Amino acid sequence: MRPILLIAALAATHLASQAATLPVYREFKDWLVACSNSGHCVAKGFDQYAGTTEILLEQAPGPAGETSLTLGFQTTGKVPPQPLRLGGLTLPSAAWALQQEADDYAEIHSLDDAAARKLLAAISRKQTLALTGSQGEILANFNADGLAASLLLIDEVQGRLGSRHALLRVGNKPASGIPPARALPVLRPGVPGSPAVDDEEAARLLHAVRKLEPDCVMEGNTQPDGEVSALSPREAVVLLQCGQGAYNTSYVVYRTQRQGKARPVRVNLPGLGTLLQPGYWVMNASYDSASQTLSQYGKGRGLGDCGDSTSWVFDGSHFLLSHYSHQGRCGGMALMDWPLLWDTSIVPRKP
Repeated sequence: MRPILLIAALAATHLASQAATLPVYREFKDWLVACSNSGHCVAKGFDQYAGTTEILLEQAPGPAGETSLTLGFQTTGKVPPQPLRLGGLTLPSAAWALQQEADDYAEIHSLDDAAARKLLAAISRKQTLALTGSQGEILANFNADGLAASLLLIDEVQGRLGSRHALLRVGNKPASGIPPARALPVLRPGVPGSPAVDDEEAARLLHAVRKLEPDCVMEGNTQPDGEVSALSPREAVVLLQCGQGAYNTSYVVYRTQRQGKARPVRVNLPGLGTLLQPGYWVMNASYDSASQTLSQYGKGRGLGDCGDSTSWVFDGSHFLLSHYSHQGRCGGMALMDWPLLWDTSIVPRKP
């Protein structure tokens, strides 16, 4: 095989292996990319620690996967009527919808794939983009530094490179060669936990866990604080409060038998490779016995413009990861709306 063909073959093999690796989270300059285990990708572009503008790209997997763009920006009054222009490209009202529900914020949404892809092709190599009105007045400035790398990563992850439906490197390969969405893992929760834990039982089990975690003493509170919920008639899950900050409260997670002397053991909650480390510490946690779901979230800043949220389902024997969203870069317009990286299909058990 000639060297050039060999290099091309090796590159194709590399890209195929890349497409098979999910989920993915990467940051490029002022952009981040998050592709979930289903293959759905989200890219966001904004100035770090700023909440004045944001470009949101969503690319669904598969040959017919929808491409959508949303431009969010702060305003100082009513936005002038369309058409507006971004980076010199006109955004006609037939292809873009302007939505403004308050005087200080507005969004422009693409109405079809063609409009979103046309704009991406025009702005992918730029660094800053001015949104202007019909008279040339600047309404907002968006950041595109890192967009090209983000588009390339999505093309690689979704197997779009060189196809007619690529976001950046468009070629002649048919869209039919783009892999479909991945099937979600199926989880079956255990039967709803019962009977409910009363106050006396909760206090007894919290004290038993507190003995194993002597450092979990809240200032000004001599009694252990937390939550105890039923896993089954025989077992309970204990969330012992172990620290509190301005916007995050930490807990340790244990499970223990409910009858007789409590013998709590730590729950080592599963992680997600390098994206989420396993462990028994959680933030702002709660447990729902009806759905057998342990949920937590942690803010990177008080605004909630970065952080993560996680859920685990108890299947009657083990806790299994059911949901994970993460945004490491702080800023943008969306608060507590972090990109999804792991999702599952929850199937209730038959009675």
